[in-house]
Amino acid sequence: MSARAVAVPGRHRHARGLLAGVLALALLVTVAPAPAGAEEVSLAAFYNNVGITQDPGSGANFDGVGWSYSSIALLAEGVRGGENVAAQGMSFTWPETASGEPDNMAMNGQFVPLLPPAGATTIGLLGAATNGPVTTAVTLHYNVVDADGELQQVAVTEPVTFSDWTLNAGSASPHPSNTIAIEMLFRWPINQSTSQDEPHVFVTTIPIDPTMTLDSIEFPVESRMHLFGMAVQ
Repeated sequence: MSARAVAVPGRHRHARGLLAGVLALALLVTVAPAPAGAEEVSLAAFYNNVGITQDPGSGANFDGVGWSYSSIALLAEGVRGGENVAAQGMSFTWPETASGEPDNMAMNGQFVPLLPPAGATTIGLLGAATNGPVTTAVTLHYNVVDADGELQQVAVTEPVTFSDWTLNAGSASPHPSNTIAIEMLFRWPINQSTSQDEPHVFVTTIPIDPTMTLDSIEFPVESRMHLFGMAVQ
């Protein structure tokens, strides 16, 4: 579900006629407040993929074969750059970038520093996989003081699964660990037509060990898995 409520009477399954109503729909958007106790982690410095575009000729290529999220289809769902998307009790800022500029992080071995708030127990990831569902593992790097008072570093791997962004062209259900955060009516291909395969963005979570101090998260080299945002709570 989207973080915004948009009044769309008689929601249909076709993109035809959608563009004409986008501006009117945008006026009905309401933005959900950020949930208390959650902190967002910016991934902007790690963006390395162009996955959202207003112009299907901009070169956006979310899945490696020329398909991308449409900013117009996103707007019809009440999702605009710089505003909140909420799911699983967390809030994420949707990327605010120019068409054709990197707007998401394809996993490629990045280390992202983390300073979670006191008592944080969960990491939330906002993203999707391409070319089928993907399961991989991320590594959480902790600091802990041992029985001798020495500072030790501990690495813990955690599994992460993201469903395919189109749910395998509508033939699959989301993975049990995934919550649908955004669902759109169409996506853009490189040939400037539209596809009725409805793209999605999901949220999944990773537990934090409260007995240690989390320092950073290390992502694997897995370019089929993309993140638009991250939060801790």
